[in-house]
Amino acid sequence: EPIRQSDTDRLSFGCLLNVHMTMLQRILNQFNEVATTCDVNGYQQIGRLFSDMASHEKSIDHVIEMLRKDELDDSIPLAPIEKASSYFKNVLATYFADHPLSHTEILLNYLNIYIGCVDGMTVVMKVLRAFPTEGSHFCILLQEWMTLASDMKNNCKKIRRRLPTDDSSKEIGRAV
Repeated sequence: EPIRQSDTDRLSFGCLLNVHMTMLQRILNQFNEVATTCDVNGYQQIGRLFSDMASHEKSIDHVIEMLRKDELDDSIPLAPIEKASSYFKNVLATYFADHPLSHTEILLNYLNIYIGCVDGMTVVMKVLRAFPTEGSHFCILLQEWMTLASDMKNNCKKIRRRLPTDDSSKEIGRAV
């Protein structure tokens, strides 16, 4: 069955949305860790930034609400999610750069982003494999990429299993 252009657009949009949301989740996880462990001055700084944070929260809530209502399609711009990620990353780097973070949490967040990117690559490669190129060099290359993507995902899972589960790595890293 041939793949339509609209199907490939939806698949690539879904993969890109997944990567952006996973990156935003990583940044917000770090922000949450900072917010739950910061001192009074940190809370005051967060309070001063509340109105800016609220506007980014509204734009993210809008995208999530569209997803809940099944109205999210590839015509929806992802710029609000990118801007929110950039904003919170800048807040962490500017105001909480010296705040200690857990290396384990940071690595787990990056592993989730990496796995999301590999999943996106896999979907795109499966779409490309559906085109009639049987026996061509391109088809062979796609198969090799699929194997590499599977290996990368398995390596991420191995790393995740080997990470410490206790708080022994607390307060090693820095927020950024």
